[in-house]
Amino acid sequence: MGGGASADRNAKAIKAVTTEEKRWLGNDRTLLTQRLVFTHDANEAGADGAAALQDKLKQQRATIVLDLRKTCFGKDEREMKMSMITLLTEQVATVGAPDKWEDEYKVVCADGKYKATCGGHDISLGDMFPLRQMLVVTPLTRDCRRKIFEAWASEKILCFRGPPGTGKLEVIRDTFLDLGMCPVALECPKTEDEIKATFEQWEGCPVMLDSVNKLDAELLGKLSEVCAGHRVCMTYDPDAEGANEVSEALLEKCVVQDLVKPDYKLILEVMFFGAGFLQGDKLAEAMMAAEKVTGLRDLKAAVDELTEKASADWVAVGSDEVTWATGKCAAM
Repeated sequence: MGGGASADRNAKAIKAVTTEEKRWLGNDRTLLTQRLVFTHDANEAGADGAAALQDKLKQQRATIVLDLRKTCFGKDEREMKMSMITLLTEQVATVGAPDKWEDEYKVVCADGKYKATCGGHDISLGDMFPLRQMLVVTPLTRDCRRKIFEAWASEKILCFRGPPGTGKLEVIRDTFLDLGMCPVALECPKTEDEIKATFEQWEGCPVMLDSVNKLDAELLGKLSEVCAGHRVCMTYDPDAEGANEVSEALLEKCVVQDLVKPDYKLILEVMFFGAGFLQGDKLAEAMMAAEKVTGLRDLKAAVDELTEKASADWVAVGSDEVTWATGKCAAM
C-alpha cells in the first residue's frame, strides 16, 4: 500500500464528499464515500499500519451490527446498513492482504472526477448509485472484477461462464451498480434486431446477454460483429441442455472468467453480522465446520433460526455467541 500525491487528492475529495453528501447510512452515495475513504486510509496506512486499519474497520462494523439489533429501522435504512456491513467485511479482508493492494479495487479522485481502478485498469464512475443490498465479495468476486475492468479497457466482450447458481449475472450487475452505471440484462434474445434495439434504447449502458449459448446458432456465430462498438457482457452455462456451442473464435474476442459455487463461509459471515451477531466470522466458521448445511437456502434457514431466538433476549446470548449458538441451533 502506497501514498503520495494521489493520497492528498483523495483526502481533499473525501472532505468534499463527506461535507456535502454523506449522511449516516441514509444517502445513496454512502458506499461510494466509504470506498473513497478506505482507498485513502489504505494508501496512508501501508503494510505497517494495516493491522490498525483493520481494527478500525472491524469497530465500524461492530457499531452497525449492534445498531441492527434494534427493530426501529425501515426497509431502506436496514438495507443500507446491511450493505455497509458487506462492504466493511470486504475491506477487512482487503487490508489483511496488503501485498495484493496494487491490484485491488479502489476509488480515487483526480481533477475533480471520480474513477475506480482495479488490476491496473481505470473506469470513470457514472452518477447513478441506487440504494441496494450489495453482494458479498469473495476471492472469486475479486477475480471477476479484474476481468470486468480488463474487458472495459480492451473493449472486448466480457464472458462469465459456469453452472447455475454461481452468480454470473449478479456479479456483473453488482459491480456496474457500484461504478454508478445502469447495467441492462437481456435474457436469450431471439433476434439480432432485438439486441440492436436494446443497444439503441440503452445507449452507453453495459448490456448483459444472459444464456448466449441458447441463441440461434447463426446469431451466436456473428455475435461479436453485432456487439461491436458496445459495452457487452455475456453469460452462459457450458453444460446447458440443448444449448449451442460457443466457438473459440468468439471466445478469442472475449475476456473470459469461469465461475464456480461461491464461498459460503464469507456469505454466512455477512448474514450473521447483518442479523446482529458480533462474532459473525466465528459463527460462520463453526457452522461450516459442522457440515450440516450445504446450500444457501439451508444457511439462511439456520441464521434465521438463531436470529429469532437471539432477538428475544440479546443479553442472554452473552459475549460467547458460538457457545450460545451451539446449544440453540441444530445446524451447529
